[in-house]
Amino acid sequence: MRWLLTAVLLAWITFSGCNQNRPLAAHDARSAAENLCQRERLDWGDAVQTLAPGPVPGRHDAWQVAFAPASDGSPRVVLVDGVTGWAGLPPPGYEIRRQPRGEPVAAPAAAAVVDGPWILVVEEPLPGLDAAATGRLTREAARLNDLATRTGLWPLFSVHTDRAGRTGLAYGWQGDRGIARDDSVVDWAKHRGGLKETRWVDLSPK
Repeated sequence: MRWLLTAVLLAWITFSGCNQNRPLAAHDARSAAENLCQRERLDWGDAVQTLAPGPVPGRHDAWQVAFAPASDGSPRVVLVDGVTGWAGLPPPGYEIRRQPRGEPVAAPAAAAVVDGPWILVVEEPLPGLDAAATGRLTREAARLNDLATRTGLWPLFSVHTDRAGRTGLAYGWQGDRGIARDDSVVDWAKHRGGLKETRWVDLSPK
């Protein structure tokens, strides 16, 4: 009996050691990032993209887990240490990584976009919007981003203010750049999003 108990104990220790050394997988990183959002009460929804570990200055390589952008187009990202599994927000100066063209993502996600100078206006900008009107646009952007996430479109709807100071709703603004023109986005807007009137706007410097 004593021999049997010793054998069971050794087997459990061996299994535990192996399990602790298991490499962090994409679904582990995604879970860690979503758990962080819950703990910190960040209302970011579900993760939409997980990129394999990449360099982080002064740290181990880390998984980059992206969530739908904020209403102003700014990115929302959590980094998950590829060695320890620790999740946290990016350090100051961290450069958000983007999925290289032709490279598969580490976990199922909406198709990534290609950077470019275009945005798709889906609700015409108007001057002098009050808080109620801006709030409605923000809620509509969130609705469209949620729908996009669930139907294969990268969620980039946001409230956008143009050079004339008018505010509307657009797709493709990434905080400091637009996207490449892609008419499949127009098709999605019409057939999935119920957005009948859309137009592309070139943000290239004039």
